[in-house]
Amino acid sequence: MKVFETACSYAGIDSKDTESRTLMASILSEVAKKYPPRFVWKQVPLDWDGNSPLLFGEPLPGDMAASYIKGASSVVLMAITLGPAFDRDVRRLAVTDMTRSLFLNAAGAAFVDARLDEVQATIGRELGCYLSDRFSPGYGDLPLAYQTVLFRELNLTARLGLHLIDTLLMVPEKSITALAGVFDSPQPQTIRGCAVCDLYPCALAKKGQTCVK
Repeated sequence: MKVFETACSYAGIDSKDTESRTLMASILSEVAKKYPPRFVWKQVPLDWDGNSPLLFGEPLPGDMAASYIKGASSVVLMAITLGPAFDRDVRRLAVTDMTRSLFLNAAGAAFVDARLDEVQATIGRELGCYLSDRFSPGYGDLPLAYQTVLFRELNLTARLGLHLIDTLLMVPEKSITALAGVFDSPQPQTIRGCAVCDLYPCALAKKGQTCVK
């Protein structure tokens, strides 16, 4: 239900628009069947220079990262994608059925994010530890340019077929890269929200809505 409501929110579907919500439910079901996500992850040690985290011998940029992984001895790097077929179908539908294209795009965004939640939970169980909220390059004050580090360390072009374009955005588009701190005890889940999002104020925020559930 959370994925469905998030997809509806992304697509701007009103809670009373039963016709659109029925269509979104159908499309979301198709996404789960037609575009199985692929993912990779890697645990890497984390050093500290005072209160500054060092990853691969270099400072991890921004104050947000230091705040949310404070006390961690390692981090998990992760990436997930729905693959190029999803992008092609969104573009193809844009020519013949713009509404369905919009809904498919929103469904994919909600689905891949929820699937990464599941991946993150699985990683925690496999490692026998607890992960902090994940955060991605371009989120808060972690520069989008840090995307190049994750691509290098996870070998994402070879392993998942991901590519960075000149603007540092990923192709295929429905892909996520992220980091999370590794801890021995549960951590507060507080990182997600408009206060630390570089997209704020986005179209949803201007309508008094949020993508956070």
